[in-house]
Amino acid sequence: MLSEGYVSQCEQLYERLYRVQCVLTSAYSFYAGQYVSLYLHPHDPKPFATYSYATPPSDLPFVEFYLRHPIPSKIGQKIYFSPPKGAMTALDYSKEYILCAGGTGITPFLSLLKQYPDRKLRLYWSMMDARDLLLMPKEMHRDTVICTLFDNNSDSDLYKALEENKNLFSNETNFYLAGPIVFIDSLADFLIKKNLIKGVSQLSSDLRVF
Repeated sequence: MLSEGYVSQCEQLYERLYRVQCVLTSAYSFYAGQYVSLYLHPHDPKPFATYSYATPPSDLPFVEFYLRHPIPSKIGQKIYFSPPKGAMTALDYSKEYILCAGGTGITPFLSLLKQYPDRKLRLYWSMMDARDLLLMPKEMHRDTVICTLFDNNSDSDLYKALEENKNLFSNETNFYLAGPIVFIDSLADFLIKKNLIKGVSQLSSDLRVF
């Protein structure tokens, strides 16, 4: 069953980055790190887009998304939300997490950072454009977040940093990967080949962030 809401804000941060805010007008819940399929009409056979939430559940009924292209709607238009999806949800306080994002793959991690303000996390972010730093909220500046940034899509620098810090990882470390399919597939392959992880059981990923 789809839940109803509407577009309340749409802001162009630069030519390839948009912030969209929606307001849900029917009952809804989700976990930080999840994503949703959006429909313009309740009987549409396919969604017009699938995005990760950039906001935590505590912000409901307001939700935000960051995307590379404008949505095909206007302020005030009704939007219909699928039930939430995705495995990157609650963070177990007894476990260690490494967050690796490519481009706007940072979006589900923004939700997690806001949901767990006192949680120590290590974040690696490979940006398509340095202007993507406009996405960086105050939550990333706290002492508990160790943030390593790479611009110009420098995935090779990301791999180098991960390998240099491999002494920080263990067989119990959980890697959360979010971004384009090519980014996630190549990064997962790198982590396994370099023995930074022992198997896919240490990986969770979100491919649906654009």
